[in-house]
Amino acid sequence: MCIENEQHFLGLKMISILFEEHGWQTKLLGADSPLLHATHAVEQWKPDLVGISFSLTHHIEKANAYIEGLQKTKHQPLILVGGRVVSNYKFPLFQTNQVRFIAQLEELKEFFHYQSIRGIKVVDY
Repeated sequence: MCIENEQHFLGLKMISILFEEHGWQTKLLGADSPLLHATHAVEQWKPDLVGISFSLTHHIEKANAYIEGLQKTKHQPLILVGGRVVSNYKFPLFQTNQVRFIAQLEELKEFFHYQSIRGIKVVDY
């Protein structure tokens, strides 16, 4: 999903297809997804993973609010964060066991490889 006021949909669709090619079920919340809608979707569908994308630097604080909001859900999915901002800046201090920043496609390929070794199938929003 893209955070509120982010309109890029094509990248979301491409990543969704990539997850599906690796055998995962996906659901797209789409662009401009309000945080309340995102947390409600997580509580309803209980995914193992949620993908967040943002591309504008002035949305860093808003993206952080999404991360914190999703971490507070009862289900507490793994959160993958990507987008142009993540590709251009480093976020090592924000990365935890529950939150991973994916800056390049190679990092996502490594993630898929690691998950396949563990035998995990993930539903991504």
